[in-house]
Amino acid sequence: MGRAIVVGLLSVLAGFGAWYMFQTADRVASIPIRNASALVDARPGARVTAYGRVYVDGRPGMALYTTSVETCENRTHFRSDGRTTRDRECSWHETNRQTPSFGLVLNDGNQPTVRVVNSNYQLEGHMRTIDLGGSTQQQGFSDGDSVLVIGTADAKGVRADTVYGGTLDQYIGNTRLMAWGLVVLTVVLLAASIVLVLI
Repeated sequence: MGRAIVVGLLSVLAGFGAWYMFQTADRVASIPIRNASALVDARPGARVTAYGRVYVDGRPGMALYTTSVETCENRTHFRSDGRTTRDRECSWHETNRQTPSFGLVLNDGNQPTVRVVNSNYQLEGHMRTIDLGGSTQQQGFSDGDSVLVIGTADAKGVRADTVYGGTLDQYIGNTRLMAWGLVVLTVVLLAASIVLVLI
């Protein structure tokens, strides 16, 4: 019964995650402000999206990036039948970030049209990856890379929540795809919890 309760709770968490992801995709899809002229007239605090090219200083190399280190740990798992299994689990941990305020070149211009005014945004989507050796890597964007900025209008530009490597349609599509994946996981976990109750 104890395992059934745990699995049931996991199914609830997965279901909540699916709901949240669908809500996120719908909120971004409903944002009406998506072009340069609308951004100029947007009231501060209004939700906005902007698609354009990154401009920091024009120099080659990463302009916006996070640095992560991979750490691995050997784990021993004790099974109910008395046997033990061992595996190696690895994960990436962020150790540094370079996410400055930057210009966004919209349309076909050569100069920044809009400025991202903050530096506490998240980098997501398709990004460049540089292997620094020693289980260390950088992921991010270079000057000239096309990104989608999601955030709120500011008196001086845009206050970004997310800088995404891809288009608006890709962001919405990928977010909904992840949500459907959580829906499937919810159904599987719920079915598993029912089976555990019955056996």
